[in-house]
Amino acid sequence: MRPMLGFTLAVFLCASGRAALLRSGAGDERERAVTGTSLRAKVGYMVQDMLRSRDTTTRHIAHKVHKKMKLSDALPLLEDKLPKDVSSLLRLSSGEQAARQFSEVSLAKGRVYLNNMMYDAWLQLDQIEVECKEFEESNRMVFSQVVTDLEHLGSDLADEERQKSEAEGGIADMNTRINDLESALGILKRGFQTTREKNAYELSLRQDDQDVFTAILQLSKCPNAYGDDTYSLVQFQICDTDNGTQVEVSDAALAAKLNRSPRVQKVLQEVLGAASSGAPSLLQIDQAPPPQSVKQPKGGSRKCLNGQVNCGYLHDLMALEWGKFKDLVDELTYIMQRNRDAYEGEKENMNEQIATLRSNKMKFTEMLGESISEINSLTAATREKQQQHRDIERAFTMRMANCKKRMSEILYTNICGTRTVRNALMRYSSVSPTNSIKDCDVTDWSAGPCTTDGRGSSVPVDCDDSCPADVGGVDVDACGGMKHLTRQVIVSPNSFGMACPPLFFERKNGTEGMKCNQFHCPVHCSLSEWSGWSGCSKECGGGTQGRTRSILVKPKNGGTECDATLEEQPCNTGSCDRDCTLMPWTAWEPCSMACGGGIQERVRKVDIPIRANGKCPGQKHPDRFQMQECNTQDCVGDEICIARQDLVIAIDGSGSLKQEGFDILQKFALNLTSRYQSTYYGVEDMRIGLVLFGNGEYFDNGTVAAALEVVPITSDLESVSTAIAGLQWQRGFTNMMQALQAADNMFAEGRDDAQSAVMVLSDGRYTNAYRTTMKARALKDKGVQIFMAPIADSSTDSLLVLRGWASEPWETNYERIPGLTALINNEPEFAQKLLVKFCPRAFSPSQKIEEETQQGFLKIHEEGYPSDSCGEWKRMRNADTAEACMELVKQVGILAFAFEEGGRGAGTCYSEAIDVTDDLWAEAVNDRVNLTCPGGTWVYNEYASTYIMNPSMFGDLFEEAS
Repeated sequence: MRPMLGFTLAVFLCASGRAALLRSGAGDERERAVTGTSLRAKVGYMVQDMLRSRDTTTRHIAHKVHKKMKLSDALPLLEDKLPKDVSSLLRLSSGEQAARQFSEVSLAKGRVYLNNMMYDAWLQLDQIEVECKEFEESNRMVFSQVVTDLEHLGSDLADEERQKSEAEGGIADMNTRINDLESALGILKRGFQTTREKNAYELSLRQDDQDVFTAILQLSKCPNAYGDDTYSLVQFQICDTDNGTQVEVSDAALAAKLNRSPRVQKVLQEVLGAASSGAPSLLQIDQAPPPQSVKQPKGGSRKCLNGQVNCGYLHDLMALEWGKFKDLVDELTYIMQRNRDAYEGEKENMNEQIATLRSNKMKFTEMLGESISEINSLTAATREKQQQHRDIERAFTMRMANCKKRMSEILYTNICGTRTVRNALMRYSSVSPTNSIKDCDVTDWSAGPCTTDGRGSSVPVDCDDSCPADVGGVDVDACGGMKHLTRQVIVSPNSFGMACPPLFFERKNGTEGMKCNQFHCPVHCSLSEWSGWSGCSKECGGGTQGRTRSILVKPKNGGTECDATLEEQPCNTGSCDRDCTLMPWTAWEPCSMACGGGIQERVRKVDIPIRANGKCPGQKHPDRFQMQECNTQDCVGDEICIARQDLVIAIDGSGSLKQEGFDILQKFALNLTSRYQSTYYGVEDMRIGLVLFGNGEYFDNGTVAAALEVVPITSDLESVSTAIAGLQWQRGFTNMMQALQAADNMFAEGRDDAQSAVMVLSDGRYTNAYRTTMKARALKDKGVQIFMAPIADSSTDSLLVLRGWASEPWETNYERIPGLTALINNEPEFAQKLLVKFCPRAFSPSQKIEEETQQGFLKIHEEGYPSDSCGEWKRMRNADTAEACMELVKQVGILAFAFEEGGRGAGTCYSEAIDVTDDLWAEAVNDRVNLTCPGGTWVYNEYASTYIMNPSMFGDLFEEAS
């Protein structure tokens, strides 16, 4: 609390009134009125400044008024307030002569009365001043809170207006994007419908052509029992007319359909006639009678051919062409389905985008509604606060004006005026002259802490929420705290001066001290913890990420404003250009040939792709692709396959091969399968299944006959050979797709740890390439290896299709045999060539024995080592190779050892004290299929192999060492 009006200064204010007592006719009334009014106004201004807590103090006011106030200003103010006897003294006083008329008793009585008047005025001034200060403190604090709240409301209102504009802009943007997407969706739909109508029309034409050729295909079936392959072309006539070569059929309905299908007519002309092109005719010269000329009524001529052909060959040939028509139907059907899927997918994507945009629009609409609602609420709150602001300011103005008026009146009239009159009157006293009067002088009020009862030890009161809503605008006595006001005596009065006023302030109602902190407690903003940083808006090139927090408590009553609820920071400031990162080199792939020179490859795959304008070497770039020669040794010719493989051999029995071609292929398959070993080194590895296709037949329900699953995948390779020997030519068309499906069925019973592969032996022809391509792709996706071995005189475009069905790289999974004649003359060579190319693990036993004989040790068992009953074993130190392990074991005089080539125990070398004799060596040299462990059994270990040394080579050395 700022210092209050000091009693002493007020005394000084009035102490200098030296004007003579009012003399009749002395002075100008008008001049006195002007002078008094001017001084009174100055007192009012100084009191106003003091009430507003400016630098003006009561001492400053006293000093100013002390110099200016005259008796002539004060005397008219007191005439109605003085008792009659005192007023008489003043009226009777007239200079020096008047002094004799005043008795000391009368003067003393006047002095006491005037002192009491000043004392009562001081008590009244204390009450008014404290009341005014209480109101001023409460009013100004509430006013400050209201101003702060208005600032917060203005800031919040601006934020809400910004959010409203953002929401309106978002709604407009969403509407535009929704309209654009709906327009694009309409264009997409119209485009799809137009394309679908065109494709549907084309599909109907293709379907009609297929239906016609299907009927022709059915007519070309072999009508005779198995063994009779002749077929009379009574259903077809190939006629040369004046209008060119024409194909005529005896069935009237089919003829009508054929006439409406020029594409089918053209194909039939090419297949059956080929007369106009000079190509070899299907009708062999020795099979057909000479053409007969038939005269036409109009002078024209027609020459028609008819005869007999091989029915299986004809049916397969027709099936090849039928398959082309079916491929056209299947391909267009697939395209239409793909177009529909793409349309549905794009439509769904657009609808999802539209739904997302509508959802976003709804969010913006909700945001707009919330913003408008919040704006209305904030506007109403702002109006309420503005009204409160006006009310508080008006109450302050009125109250301060009243305080100014009352305090100025007391100061100017009751204290200063009375003091001036008393001093002037006491000049006539010889007992208590003016210069003998000593009034009490005290300090300004000193305020203590604001507590519940004004005591320093009590609970502090900084604010009070129990105050009424209109606190600050009216006098409130029921809330806030209390602080004691005290002052001290500076000068004690003598018997002539005014007594000291109370040194401890007490209100009229008896309460000690003044009310304080009568305003509501400020509520400061409270925020939640920051959320985590959001994802970066860009992967590169400089993006932003943000985090948010919520407002838990809004500020009011002048509380501190909320800090930002959204914070952003830059992220991913690096360049968008990024070169790719490559993985380490893969292991070398198996060699494409077991002998005779092959190739093997290794690659580096992309680990992290490029970005923006980054660079990355191509798949065949030297940084990513390497190739080297392997197995360059010459093939011996007795190579066998002992790979861990589930192999399905699919043999073609279609009509295009004819009986003699099928017999050649059958014999070749027997030669090839004889080179596979199901068990070697005591481990069952190779398994083979057998499928026969070429039995293609079209059924009325639109399906094609399934390939024959002759033998399931088995390790009994003798049964496979027996089954191959018993196969019959099927005379059907080439249903290769059904052969791949049959192989797929067999792999359901295959082994998880074995390679699944299918080898197709055919004449290079196929039916329904489209569906066969789809099936080959599905098998590759399952990890099935596809080997293609077509028998064809020359490379054709159709063989390129077969090469595409083979697994990648085709160089190691595709081999063309140049025709049946070449196969007859070089059957062993081609069998050996396919074996060493398609078998992942093939070798020459004779070459292996020669190598082992030179080394002095050989392998007798894989995936295991001898049991304890076979002989004592001992772990040696690790070795890098089997040969190094042999050297370690040889040093301790043992003729057998086991070596682990992989797994956790890679490089582990054991000595095995089994009984290695010349007979065991000879038995192992001649037969490595399934040797038994002398005196015991084999203990399984996936990575271990067991070896023996040649006792004839090392036995004498061990005897000498012993």
